[in-house]
Amino acid sequence: FFFSPRGEVPGMGVSEPPGGDAGLTALREELLRRDDAFERERGEKSSRAHIAADKEWEALYQSLKRAEKALAEASRVSGQCAQYIARRRRFCASRAADGCDGYCSLHAVGLGKALSRPAAGTTARNAADASERTAAAADASE
Repeated sequence: FFFSPRGEVPGMGVSEPPGGDAGLTALREELLRRDDAFERERGEKSSRAHIAADKEWEALYQSLKRAEKALAEASRVSGQCAQYIARRRRFCASRAADGCDGYCSLHAVGLGKALSRPAAGTTARNAADASERTAAAADASE
């Protein structure tokens, strides 16, 4: 398979894991069939809310997510950050920081809350003020 920049296999809409797994493929195909049927019947695209409202569809969806996480866990490198990024179906690529319980400095509890750089459209002063408010809120909650 060739992957698009978004990690999709042409024609499937979702990426196939390296080494492939028949179980994941079957789950993805069933979810795709349900999605297509929903769109034909209702004339609208399904959303996460529609999936959650149908117990069987939700169970299939959660099974796929658990299988994707297990596959990512199997390929996780020793010393890699333990933060799983579900949307990307992988763990954070950063190295775990010393003393941060297996997480990188961005995802470690207490360290990742401060802004590391100003968000687009903000000044450095606004970012510093937001960082101070975040730190104060974290201190107040402890």
